[in-house]
Amino acid sequence: MLDGTPYVTTHRYAQFSRTQQDQVLEPPGVGEHSRQLLRDAGVAPDQIEQLIEQGLVKQGDPFKVVAIQNYR
Repeated sequence: MLDGTPYVTTHRYAQFSRTQQDQVLEPPGVGEHSRQLLRDAGVAPDQIEQLIEQGLVKQGDPFKVVAIQNYR
């Protein structure tokens, strides 16, 4: 994390021979998809903005990976 706190996340639960993926997976930031999820759930855009302004819903930025330490 940006403040230097380490975090742990999973790599992959399964691998499939025809769809190999090599890129590093990054977790979403806190609230990164709030607007999209609420829109998909049918909440009106003005209501979404009100919820965010009132602090009831967090809208955040993507998670920023500063350093990666791979080990097995």
